[in-house]
Amino acid sequence: MVCVFKMLGETIPVLYGKTILCRQRLLIEYRPAFPPVCRICNGHLAASKQYRNFRSATIPAHKLIAMRKMLFLLFTVALFSASAQKTKKAADRFAGLDAQLEKVRQDWKAAGFAVAVVEKDRIIYSKGFGYRNWEEKLPVTTNTLFAIGSVTKSFTSSLIGLLQKEGKVDYDKPAHSYLPALSFYNDALNNDVTLRHMMSHQTGLPRHDFSWYFFPTSSRDSMLQRVRYQEPTAGVRARWQYNNFMFTAQGVIAEKLMGKPWEDAVKTALLQPLGMTQTNFSITDLEKSPDASLGYGLRGDSAIRRLPYHPIDAMGPAGSINS
Repeated sequence: MVCVFKMLGETIPVLYGKTILCRQRLLIEYRPAFPPVCRICNGHLAASKQYRNFRSATIPAHKLIAMRKMLFLLFTVALFSASAQKTKKAADRFAGLDAQLEKVRQDWKAAGFAVAVVEKDRIIYSKGFGYRNWEEKLPVTTNTLFAIGSVTKSFTSSLIGLLQKEGKVDYDKPAHSYLPALSFYNDALNNDVTLRHMMSHQTGLPRHDFSWYFFPTSSRDSMLQRVRYQEPTAGVRARWQYNNFMFTAQGVIAEKLMGKPWEDAVKTALLQPLGMTQTNFSITDLEKSPDASLGYGLRGDSAIRRLPYHPIDAMGPAGSINS
């Protein structure tokens, strides 16, 4: 192995400490009582007669300094060149994406949305499209807050995941054992419904959304007392049926085991470590933001119309995050 750098057509050795040039033009360092060692590949060279004949062929100090400067300059140029190429490649990857996303917005007649692409731990693309306020034509920015609805559920289940990692819950034990106040329609459900079933919508309970939407309350404990009157329409694991109550229940379980409100648990365990400082949990806080999106829907599949937000604080773990 020839351990040299080839730059500008010349063979230039890398210089460390006391260096000598052997017959094969390998840069080596002499260590008394040890075979000479190549500083590039760390390989040992035999202390042969040929080596002994060349070990006094040291490189003058002024040449070492000049070569160090040249290597540093070339390395710096190469680094900036690689960075520029990487930036250009990133731009090429998203060429035409703006136009495609704007077409999607128009085809779906959406008032506005924001898109971000994350690669590993970096945001490599972010842009707002359309308007956060359709009437006043205020544009969506990369920092616009939206009511993210049921994406909130992923935050709630993440808390349960953290509790499972700490050994405080078991996905496959009855949820009733962690929250005795959570009672289902019958004892069979109390004994069978686990956290895993709740997270995967396999409890056998249908939505029962009218119960919380038309009869709101500020108390989560009070809201969960309604579960005992909700009759299942399938057996546990027999059918996938979406249910918001089961995510509110997960949030309350997290509250009890973490010793703090669900909102505070999400903040300390998830939002703060991620630097999500603008995210909040209520319509009141959303409306305080100068860069928040209003709610919109379609009238007759064509006309964009304003829709008021509906406070769902008691059902927060199922869908109240704004981010």
